[in-house]
Amino acid sequence: MLSKVSHVTRGRFGAALGAACVTFFASSVFAAKTGGIALGERFRFFPSLQLEFRYDNNAFASSTAVGAPILRLLPKLEIGTPEPNMIGLNANIGVDWRKYFGQEGTSVGDLSTLALTSDLEFQVNPNGAFAFTFVNGFRRTTDPASGQSSAPINRIYDQVGPKFLIQPGGRALSVEFAYLFAINRIEPGSQSVDPLSDYNQHSFRLQGKWKFFQKTAVVLDFDMAVLEYVNGSPLIGGTPLKVGAGFLGQVTPKIAAVLKAGYGNSLSTSGPNFSSVIATAEATFKPVQTVSLTLGYQRDFVPANGWGNFYDTHHPYLKFSWLFFQRLNLAVDGDYQHLTFSNNPTGITGIQNITTQRLDDLFQVAVSFAVDVKEWFKVVAGTQIEIRRSNVSATTTTVPPTTATLDYTKVLGYVNVVFGF
Repeated sequence: MLSKVSHVTRGRFGAALGAACVTFFASSVFAAKTGGIALGERFRFFPSLQLEFRYDNNAFASSTAVGAPILRLLPKLEIGTPEPNMIGLNANIGVDWRKYFGQEGTSVGDLSTLALTSDLEFQVNPNGAFAFTFVNGFRRTTDPASGQSSAPINRIYDQVGPKFLIQPGGRALSVEFAYLFAINRIEPGSQSVDPLSDYNQHSFRLQGKWKFFQKTAVVLDFDMAVLEYVNGSPLIGGTPLKVGAGFLGQVTPKIAAVLKAGYGNSLSTSGPNFSSVIATAEATFKPVQTVSLTLGYQRDFVPANGWGNFYDTHHPYLKFSWLFFQRLNLAVDGDYQHLTFSNNPTGITGIQNITTQRLDDLFQVAVSFAVDVKEWFKVVAGTQIEIRRSNVSATTTTVPPTTATLDYTKVLGYVNVVFGF
């Protein structure tokens, strides 16, 4: 139930400095599963372990690349009721341990860390006309800093709240209301400017859906949040609002589409506001069951961040997946984001005034190849490329001042071994 963390939050001179989440209510983190280990008649237990070796040629995501081999160990435990009746319970806990093997004379080794995830979903009458769900999602995340002498950015994030679902009759019509309260805190020892991005957030959502065919629906969304920065932060809060409507589902047996459009407003407490159209257009083509191609475009905004009251995004993307010989899967993902920032970082200490409006271009490509050796054993190999280009540089107010460009290129390769039941 956690929102996706934006890539632009990375680093001392990163784009968002802990930008508040705005995709408030993602789908359940608990996907339908088969297999596992039976615990009585109702519960199943799903343990898994991933071991990954990777090499990152630019561990700090900075203009001066410093490479590092990385070892990751990711154990995870999940328990759930795959077919709940009146009561359903799903819970998980996962660890991401990363060991950076640093070069002599650099602080790469200081990036070694431990990230944590935990999710809880308690359901009452999930298949009935009136359903209640209580959710909690906890994250301890860590991001390398965009400076070789900077400590990594460690965040504690927790989101909790209820969801109410009304789906009468044959469930052609459904209405869901949700409220979530979230806190974001930067741990002591992280970069000096990032504790300014501590915040509390109250999020509200109302979504209506009408299925006029079995696999086709019209949706209406209303999302609003109350964002409050705390601990004396000079960052600007607000009440970001998003309202939209659209269509999703099958167009033909081989083509599915999502078309949504609406209005967004950052409603900042002071300074400039985003006030414009937001939209998503996506088409998925499946010529056969084993091949899928998705093309999409998203126009959106992220409110209240360290570099300004908001930034807006234009985001085309593609996804390709091909399963062959029943065990081999090739996946290719690519996207481009153009980010326009509203104003300059006047509230951030340690950075000199910048008069140029910031414009960023972010390119990302990921290619992976997975082999299902056994039902409980998988091997994945892949590579990722990330390129950022910005029209501004950041200069500190230290004596003597130092200037850091926001441009970087990152290339990494990895091999991941997965054991799971």
